[in-house]
Amino acid sequence: MANEKKCFTFIWKIENASYCSQKIGKFVDSPRFVVSEMKGTQWLLRLYPVFNGTVFLLNCLTFALIKLSVRKEAKTTGIEWQIDLLASNGTVLLSCNRKKDDLGTNELDVYSDVTYGRSEVFDTKKSEYLPQGTLTVRCRIWKKDGEFSENIQWTGRTCLVVKTRSFLWEVGNFRNLESKEKHTYEIKSFETDENLISLDLFPNAEEINFAVTPINKEIKTCKLELFPVNTSGSTFDHQKDEFDFDVPGGSNQSSICLKKSELMEKSDVLSLWCVCNFSTGTILEEIESVCISTICFENSETKNHCLDADNNFKDALIDDFKSMLNDAILSDVKLKTRNNSYPAHKCILGSRSPVFKAMFSSDMKERIKDSVEVEDLSEDTVSRMLRYIYSAEVGELEWAAATQLYEAADKYEILTLRDACSSYLKKNLCLNNACEALVLADLHQDGNLKSFVQDFILRHGKDIINSEEWEHLMETNVKLAAETMRLKYKE
Repeated sequence: MANEKKCFTFIWKIENASYCSQKIGKFVDSPRFVVSEMKGTQWLLRLYPVFNGTVFLLNCLTFALIKLSVRKEAKTTGIEWQIDLLASNGTVLLSCNRKKDDLGTNELDVYSDVTYGRSEVFDTKKSEYLPQGTLTVRCRIWKKDGEFSENIQWTGRTCLVVKTRSFLWEVGNFRNLESKEKHTYEIKSFETDENLISLDLFPNAEEINFAVTPINKEIKTCKLELFPVNTSGSTFDHQKDEFDFDVPGGSNQSSICLKKSELMEKSDVLSLWCVCNFSTGTILEEIESVCISTICFENSETKNHCLDADNNFKDALIDDFKSMLNDAILSDVKLKTRNNSYPAHKCILGSRSPVFKAMFSSDMKERIKDSVEVEDLSEDTVSRMLRYIYSAEVGELEWAAATQLYEAADKYEILTLRDACSSYLKKNLCLNNACEALVLADLHQDGNLKSFVQDFILRHGKDIINSEEWEHLMETNVKLAAETMRLKYKE
């Protein structure tokens, strides 16, 4: 079958992909790659965020496979190719139909006639398509006649450089601000102290509006987040907006709007925590690795310098976050067990857990009291959960600790922690704990873990069915036991 033929694969990772300019005709190119078995032809992928080179497509992403060069002695041959968008784990999220073209002796541009919905990728399903802001694209090329001698995979990375400025903007004498009176905050360059972006505030009778203007005309895109801060130092009513200054006729007026009635009760000083991310369109690119079947050749220079440096920066960042937790630096909330309390930070808890975010973003008692009751969790579990929230480290686990941490992660929707605990439970599953794991997975509606445990039980048959643990399961949850046994006879 054609699907079983060996092929050439190019994986393209686009970091900060949402900062691509939406100006008509703008595009982003991948690093170049060479298909040696096709006469050493050189290729690249091209991303058009809104334009495919022929037609203006406002809500579409279009990818092109472009051949840049071919040797003069090359003969015309046929190719098949396909472009997919991948999740972080490599599963296919979106795919186009396989294309067929002739690879001639002249330079050839091959444009896909299948486009992908921009709003789905960058908005409604952003967490799936852009984990940590990175879009992963896969292009596969097959020979129409015959096949490659080996499966070959190149991996390339393109990074749109993004800079971030975070600051507290305080506007005094707030109650007496005159209508249409403009207040400005200039965002400056750390390196040269030049003004980069002007952030303007315009009050009127009932609300406050904003505008963002690039002073440095090299700035193409910008994302702004505003967090009003109350007198206790807590943020509320988080709002955000995006700007593409590269698009002709684009407005610098922001959709962010704050109601004065909700702010005037707080203080005569309007305090706004601002986060501004912006890009000049500067692009860095590299080929990360070349793999032939199971042999992988990495870019040693990149690995030794760029990646090690990145890891050092990440380690330093994690150490800083650990210090914030361990030393209770600027903590603004406490998690309270029956016998102890644990200082933490609302912004960090909220960024890692949708449940905590909801608590601190609404009028729930946790936001008002600046504390969260977690009396159903053990002190060890709370300590481990906080460690993971601040450092993404799980540490050494034992079965009991893993099950309790799994339950806490599920309760607060810290899904990556739940997955880590689930992985531990799977690796340490045995005859004595299989029934406990089955009940846990069923209780928390974890289909993946449940299926794994049920398969384990069926594979060990009588050893588990004749155990005291299974007898207890039959007494306490006969429905779950029957459901598991029924799988044995399902075709």
